[in-house]
Order: sequence, then C-alpha cells, then structure tokens
Amino acid sequence: MGVYDSPWLQANPDRVKLLGPVCIGYGHPDLTTAHKYMTDFGLVEAFRDPETIYYRGYGVNPVVYIGKQTTQPKFLGVYFEAASLEDLQKAAKIPGASAIEDFPAGGQVVHVRDPTGIPFHVVFGFEKRKFTPPQRDGQPYNFPSSNDADVESKPRRGKFHRMEKGIIPVHKFGHCGVVPADIKISCDFYCTHFNFKPSDVMLGGPEKAVMLIFFHVDLGQEYSDHHSFFLAAPHGVLQPGRPHHAAFEVESIDKQFIGHDYMDSQGYQPFWGVGRHIEGSQVFDYWFDLDGFLVEHYADGDLVNEDTKIGWVLRHPKDGSNWGPGLPSPGPPVK
Repeated sequence: MGVYDSPWLQANPDRVKLLGPVCIGYGHPDLTTAHKYMTDFGLVEAFRDPETIYYRGYGVNPVVYIGKQTTQPKFLGVYFEAASLEDLQKAAKIPGASAIEDFPAGGQVVHVRDPTGIPFHVVFGFEKRKFTPPQRDGQPYNFPSSNDADVESKPRRGKFHRMEKGIIPVHKFGHCGVVPADIKISCDFYCTHFNFKPSDVMLGGPEKAVMLIFFHVDLGQEYSDHHSFFLAAPHGVLQPGRPHHAAFEVESIDKQFIGHDYMDSQGYQPFWGVGRHIEGSQVFDYWFDLDGFLVEHYADGDLVNEDTKIGWVLRHPKDGSNWGPGLPSPGPPVK
C-alpha cells in the first residue's frame, strides 16, 4: 500500500537534499508580549532588527524561531537546511520559488510556496554556533532489582535527584505540521522536490482516508528524527492553509514536567500533555501562545533511516498517546 503514487520513490535529478529543520517563523501583532512568552518557553534572543526578533536554543543552529511584527497573527513558514549550494540552487528552480536572497541569520535563503499556498524556505551557508548545553542536574534512573547491590539496575548510588525549577532551555526546533487544502497535492509536492519520506501514515474512518503523514528527512543510512515535518488533512477546526504546531526539543522528561509547571505558574493556556506519543514516541507537552498558535516541548523522540519501514496506522485521531491525557476536543484551534 502506498500514499498516492509514492512520489519519494520517483527519480528526480533536481530533488533538493535537505539536512533537517532550522527554524520557524510567526507574525505577532504585539511582539513585546510574544517576546515574553517565547523567553518563558525557553528560547533565547539571538539578535533583532526593528520589526523582527530572532531566537536561538542551545543547539548549533543560529536561530530556531523568528518572531515578526505583523498586523495580524500570521504563519511565516518553516526553514530547512540545504545540503549544499547546488541544492539551494535547485530550490530556486522550483516553480514559483524566489531568487536566492540573503538570510538574516547568515547564509542564503530561497522562499517557496507549495501548490496550496503554504510557505516553505530553504537556507544554506549559515555559520553553526557552538553547542552550549546547560549543566545537567538529572541523574540515572534506579530500577527495581532483586537486591540493592545490582549496579546495572541501580546505577544512581549516593547521588540524588535535585532539580532547579523555572524556565527550561530549548535545544532545537524539531518539527512542525501544516494543514494543506489538498493533502495529496502537498504530499506529491514535498516528496517530489525534497528528500522527505513518510515514517508513519495515520489512516482514519471506514474509508481509511489519510489523516496525517509524518515525514523524516531521508539521509540514507544516516539516522534522522522520526518526523521533522508533517501534513494533516483539514477537518473541523483544522482549517486549510494553517500551521498545526511547532515543536521544540528539551533535554529530558524531567525538564518537560518542570517546564510544564513553570508555564502553568505564568498563567499560560495548556492544550495537551504531558504524555508520550505513539508515532515518534516523543514525550509531549503542548501550549497555546498568546496569539493562539500551538507550540510544543518534546523529549526522547525516535530516530529512523532508509531501512525503517513505513508504518500504516489505522487509528482514531484521539488515540495518539501511549500514556497521558486524551486529546482535548475539538482539537487545536489553529490560527
């Protein structure tokens, strides 16, 4: 069984090789309050210009979130890194793509829109920053054992879980989802022009219609995140042309719960979590930002490569976790 005509299997010498996601952009009418939210969420201001603030995590990408002053809340698209200058030049040949331009965070960028109008960007040549992880305050887990002398099951000996509360730092921008007007057309577009390949396809209803397609960046034998991009079929509050959510990796499950408590203490609106997904296995925690966009902290996701078989999953959309609260109804009211 395939997704439509399995476009990722079709030869295309002009296919753009992507290495992974870099950042995501949103427009906010009140950039000052949006800034407070994003820093409470764990992002760090990298630099700004009069109308835009660029945020980083502690990972190697110079920017993970772009917040721009706009008159209305607006999704500005996702940015992926091209493997080479040649791949960036290929992106500029995609029908409707822009010319190669300077990228404010360094390097160059090409702006693309899929056939349903959703913005997508390809960047290359920016300088990677030094990986600056915070000092870990977690310890190994002790598991049940027949006796306390079992060092393998009980490695934490004379050391304690003592964790600092407050804002939890974000590592990287990990994935996002969009809601195209026609999921088949968008699937064909992204898999024809870029090295996206499905990891799991979620089917629903008696007709087994495609509800969600989780894509990883296909790097051959190299492993990449289970999904760095996904398409969701429009239904109910999931209106076409909109983002679904943007996800940012944090260090650990403990950090997620600390972050959840901190966000709650600031009066922000939770959506779903904390729980562990089935597809991708991430431990998730979703929040609404102040403009109603959905953002996620996640930890401990799966990695896949070309040998990983595509999963075909017939499942009710509310059955999306191994544990944790059920998906709220009616779902995320995306902007």
